[in-house]
Amino acid sequence: MDTNWLLLNGTLSNVLETPTGTNRETGERYGGQHQVQVDVWKTLRNGQQRKDTETLTVPDYRPWEPHIGEQVQVPVGVSVWNGQLRFFYAGANR
Repeated sequence: MDTNWLLLNGTLSNVLETPTGTNRETGERYGGQHQVQVDVWKTLRNGQQRKDTETLTVPDYRPWEPHIGEQVQVPVGVSVWNGQLRFFYAGANR
């Protein structure tokens, strides 16, 4: 079954791995997610534009790293949380 995703267009501004740690109460490990940050321009209701940074968790940031500073297209899905659009990575190996 084919799924149609959206493409988020913007400038790749950063790649990172989130810090890891252990929850003191539960012993559960957290962090270590690979993320990319994409700068995008959003048009406001009054017609002006605002630059936002979308942070997306990806399986591996290393393939993205050589493209920092370049225009990229990232396959994303979208959901609404607290009245705000939230994007999530929808590429291969999600």
